Amino acid sequence: MGDWCVADHFIIGDAPIPTPTWYDRERWAMRVGVIGPGIQLMQTMETWSCQRLAGRGVFGMCAAYDYIAGEACDPFVAGFNYLLAPSCRDDRLFRRAVEELGDEGHVVSTGGQRMLCLRTTYPYGQARIAWKAAAVRYLEDPMAKLVDILLRSEPSLREGLMELVSGLWTAEHGFIHTGHVRFSIRTPWDGEIEWEVTGAHNVLDAPWKGPCAGFSSLQVHPKPVRVALQRWPF
Repeated sequence: MGDWCVADHFIIGDAPIPTPTWYDRERWAMRVGVIGPGIQLMQTMETWSCQRLAGRGVFGMCAAYDYIAGEACDPFVAGFNYLLAPSCRDDRLFRRAVEELGDEGHVVSTGGQRMLCLRTTYPYGQARIAWKAAAVRYLEDPMAKLVDILLRSEPSLREGLMELVSGLWTAEHGFIHTGHVRFSIRTPWDGEIEWEVTGAHNVLDAPWKGPCAGFSSLQVHPKPVRVALQRWPF
């Protein structure tokens, strides 16, 4: 449901912080702060609506309202070039996928994390994407082709539920989380893959402000993940 959802806006470089126009002046909350060099994250929540503030240098995302928009002004785009398992005990994860990807992929393991780094950047195109596992191999979408490689190559992704953080590395901004993908697989013919854009995994040290700032849902919305990897492998 989108009645109390959070919208994320990535503000790049010297782009000004956009000014929200609230649907209900008594039911909203927001926060904004730095999440990387030259990039801020603005999060807004309100009743029965979603702030659409994207523009030049501002990328807006909200999976509940299928909202994704913005105009590029530097290498940052609404997409991803890495998949991160924040806490991984399987030292084989991503190895077989990299064998098939060749020079397009590189796997890095640091501090209990495991990351698949990709030479190619994949634009999301949509704020929420859902596929049946059995149908992925027949789709022409580049993201679906990557998921097909992962499903065929990685046994651990075919064993129940796993969520990976997706994000974009650039030399200007470092590692910025832009979404997550859930693998919910019961059998090869009974499972789903769901991709959602979200800024919830970024470390944002800023308090919520507004009439609804104390809502319990806002306190559990952030799922920050610090990246242990210090150097991009390509």
